[in-house]
Amino acid sequence: MRYGFPLLPLLLILQWAVPVHAQKSFKPTQITGEIDEDVQFNSKDRPYLFLDIPELVASTTPPRPQARIEPTLGTSRETYQITDVGTGAAFQPAEVNTLVGGIALFGNYKIGTTYRVTILREIPCYNFADGTRLGEIPAGNAGSVTWTLTANTGLDRKRVVELTPASLMNTKAEGRSSSFGFNFKLGYTNFIGKNSYVDFAADGDVSPQKDLSFNQIEGHINYGYRIRKGTIKLEFQNSLESSQDGDQINYVLGGQGVFLPPLAVSWFSKRFAWDPTVKVGYGLAKQVAKGVRDQDTANRLTYDLHWVIPILDIYAFSFEGSGILELIKPVTGRRFHDKTSVGFLMLLHEKDQTKLETVFKYVRGEAPPAFNFNQSVLLGLLLQLQ
Repeated sequence: MRYGFPLLPLLLILQWAVPVHAQKSFKPTQITGEIDEDVQFNSKDRPYLFLDIPELVASTTPPRPQARIEPTLGTSRETYQITDVGTGAAFQPAEVNTLVGGIALFGNYKIGTTYRVTILREIPCYNFADGTRLGEIPAGNAGSVTWTLTANTGLDRKRVVELTPASLMNTKAEGRSSSFGFNFKLGYTNFIGKNSYVDFAADGDVSPQKDLSFNQIEGHINYGYRIRKGTIKLEFQNSLESSQDGDQINYVLGGQGVFLPPLAVSWFSKRFAWDPTVKVGYGLAKQVAKGVRDQDTANRLTYDLHWVIPILDIYAFSFEGSGILELIKPVTGRRFHDKTSVGFLMLLHEKDQTKLETVFKYVRGEAPPAFNFNQSVLLGLLLQLQ
């Protein structure tokens, strides 16, 4: 009894000091190498390392997630370090996303290479319902994995938006002029099973000068199939080609193969380096609207090339080319038509899946359906939303 009074305040202090709910460690249970099956405009599969944390779910629809990570730290490239165990080279992921059940670290990973993931700073985790802190993803070694070519259907849809307002200067000798131009690409891809997909897309170039030969609008509904082993896809094409004023419209039915030669190149950059994309196909074009043409139907062999090379951490060089070889020679005009563009890009802002870049590009050649030769220089902004 003599010690009862002094112990009472001490017990009250200890009861107040000890938390009722202990903080939980959301340490990744495993790391796997995956492939994002969503087809982008350059048809590049994006490899990523997946930190498996079952309590984390990206979706807000039932079943609701138990926890969510602090978004600024959790999706920052600077929070993670990836090390090539064989060479010791360390780099940051090109992009970080939260997916169903974990965190995806996108990067230019190579098959058969072992990577170690280190979390550089503690990432708080909160209750999804009321925002109270539940624990954290601890800093330190998260594990290692040997990346192999596998697939994941957790990301079975992809939305892509690219908008490029630009100052367009027509440098064609007999018709020099300047105007405002606008390039756009809109896409939505839905996978059907593991390898089949339907791709809805629209792209084009428009400007106040409606008769500019580069102005065109195309809409596509393509059915595609991924050849499982390797980087090859086959697509069944169904598209419309139109001049900006709608004076000439072609319906094109055909198919193409998509090849990804392993030639990803970057110069002194940690940013993700794409493989060049090569498309070779056949199309049957049918004129469905008025316009000056010397034949209503055209059989075509087609090709497309897209290649982006990162330079340092904020610059990139781009090369795009496309061509059409008409199997039946037109009565007037040439049989072969091509369009080539060379561009230089500077990164202004990048967060999550939003990217803003300045674009300087030289473009020359002919675009369907009019096939009038032109050459132009444009300076503008490229906004990418994915």
